[in-house]
Amino acid sequence: MKLDLAGIESYQLELGKECAAFADLRLQPMIKGINRDHREPERRIRKHLTRPPLSPIFCHLSRSNYDAVSTRVAFTLAFVAFLQVGEFT
Repeated sequence: MKLDLAGIESYQLELGKECAAFADLRLQPMIKGINRDHREPERRIRKHLTRPPLSPIFCHLSRSNYDAVSTRVAFTLAFVAFLQVGEFT
């Protein structure tokens, strides 16, 4: 927000207009209050995809149903692909 206000102030100065509003002492506390009210929510901590969380999922997937086998293959492929990403980065 400060950057936006600085840009507006700079534009006003280029036009030769008065910028007395930007020197007001109430502006800084107002910006702090707005930032405090509109801060970003805390990000969720995500766990790494490892074998222990995947094992219970595999136990619940049956091997007789085509959809369950496809899901099992997709999970296995994703797990192996994530392990190999380190080779590229």
